[in-house]
Amino acid sequence: MNTNPDENHFFSIPKKYLYFGLTGLLFLLLVWRLFYLQIYATQKYYLQSQKNHIREVVLEPLRGIIYDRDGRVLVDDHPAYSVYVTPYEIRHLPRLLNRLGAILKMSPPEMRAYIKRRQNGRFRPVRLKRQISFKEVS
Repeated sequence: MNTNPDENHFFSIPKKYLYFGLTGLLFLLLVWRLFYLQIYATQKYYLQSQKNHIREVVLEPLRGIIYDRDGRVLVDDHPAYSVYVTPYEIRHLPRLLNRLGAILKMSPPEMRAYIKRRQNGRFRPVRLKRQISFKEVS
């Protein structure tokens, strides 16, 4: 049995200092990671958020043109576009309504009343107009 205190110096460190040291090291790692995400990786995550901001939904048609027994077209297969607004994502409502009003040929007060009437929660989109042309969309 070795009773020399110099040989067992590592094991003579009180456990509380060891725990404080490990906790401090983990805290510094956490602070470094937060610093990295906030300062160095900002641009990367900003671009990812912008890609997620605009949602394009492409729906393939389920069927083609439907004819009656005389060969007349009953249902035609053409793209249909709609304009939706999510109230939570609107930053400057008057400016947006003025720009959309010019394109959709609706007055801003009419659109504001329509949004208020059709709104079912801040995060759910409200359809302003449906069956708009490709020219209006672009």
